[in-house]
Amino acid sequence: MATAPSPSSSPTHVPVAEAKAKFSEMLRRAGEGEEIVVTSHGRPVARIVPPADVRPSREQWIADLMEFRRSGRGIKATREEIVEWIREGRRH
Repeated sequence: MATAPSPSSSPTHVPVAEAKAKFSEMLRRAGEGEEIVVTSHGRPVARIVPPADVRPSREQWIADLMEFRRSGRGIKATREEIVEWIREGRRH
């Protein structure tokens, strides 16, 4: 059975036989932004990835943002500081 990731974790791994049986579903999931790694005997052999222009849904984007904020990995700056940095052409 495929391993399902959380929204912002590693790709889903699917054995070749399952990918063959559920190819249409794999394409739909990739079209929704999911990356799928097809494996043979536990080794990656192919990736099914979303097109470059596919963006996560608004709900997914918000969930990912909230997870990032909870992680504490972001920069510590006020809105005003960030706006000023943008005006100055700074990135961080």
